[in-house]
Amino acid sequence: MSQRVEALDSVRGLAALVVVLGHLLYVSDRFNPVRALVFRGHASVILFFILSGFVLSLPYLNGRAKPYSEFVVRRICRIYLPYLCAIVLALGCYRAFARSSVPGLSNWFAAVWSTPPTPDLVWAHLSFLGSYPHDAFNPVIWSLIHELRLSLVFPLLVTWVLKRDWKVAFGIALGVSGLSLLLPSVLNGPWSGNDFWDSLHYGLMFVIGILLARHRLELVGMFQRLGKARAWGVVGLGLLLYQYSDLLCKLTDTKLRMLSDWPVALGASILLIWTLASPGLQGLLMRAPLQYLGRISYSLYLLHAVVLFSLVHALYQGQHLPAILLASLVLSFGVATLSYHLVEKPSIRLGGYLAGQFRKLRLSLSAPALGEGS
Repeated sequence: MSQRVEALDSVRGLAALVVVLGHLLYVSDRFNPVRALVFRGHASVILFFILSGFVLSLPYLNGRAKPYSEFVVRRICRIYLPYLCAIVLALGCYRAFARSSVPGLSNWFAAVWSTPPTPDLVWAHLSFLGSYPHDAFNPVIWSLIHELRLSLVFPLLVTWVLKRDWKVAFGIALGVSGLSLLLPSVLNGPWSGNDFWDSLHYGLMFVIGILLARHRLELVGMFQRLGKARAWGVVGLGLLLYQYSDLLCKLTDTKLRMLSDWPVALGASILLIWTLASPGLQGLLMRAPLQYLGRISYSLYLLHAVVLFSLVHALYQGQHLPAILLASLVLSFGVATLSYHLVEKPSIRLGGYLAGQFRKLRLSLSAPALGEGS
């Protein structure tokens, strides 16, 4: 499984790259046909959540789960500290490069960096867990809000799932997801994309990841027994569901449109099982460039929009947009590499150190007093 997890790192890296390329094309409406056909950034986020559920549940399946305090401190250091650095960088770049308007570009581009950083808004970004305009400075952070919320309850969630038949766990998670999408629409509540209703919806993706990890051997065996023709048919179906399910819900209410996440999740699950079942695909994913992409994927996802908005605001004057976008892509890789070494790895080490201190404290508190039992 260690080889397979490393291969899944490359899958995460490819998904992050799709998000980056999609955002580059979002800058101008002239790129909409290519973006709509190829680059499905939201599907990548669904895949991120499923992968998180899969990978985080493996220690529980292998009998190596960490105590809650150690797990949570590691996840907070892993997710929040790089996020915090990214927000500080985004605020600095906003101050340095933001213009009041950059005409001729998309509404999506115009909406980001259009809100001044008031103290309340800055505090909301730093506190991280509330509902607030998440796209004011960095449009990707909405997914990290859900990732951290679900990480805080993940030990409880995975324990609950593993104690139940998969059909019961999946059915309940699916029902909660449906209610989380339906009730706000019925109640006419505001939609922010990062409220707690949405976290309940994305909890389904974590449950799917847990169930895939739990039954991975059976699912891989089923896939390998399909035969080549049927296997490729299933993979093709997975790709179609993953890429184009959101087209089924384009005309619906904003919240109900997220029902398309269900078939996207099915497509992502098929692609995940295909990866686990195919030694050839795993070998490809273990290639050094893809492994590098997997290592820097979090920083790439977290920082590419900051680089993009900085360069376009600083350089775009109505021409040479493709060159600016290409420069943004190249610079994003450089910034992500620096962030991986200077921010991510130290954050991971800090999480390990703090978890070790919690472990020592727990052992010292549970140790018998001197002379006890003599």
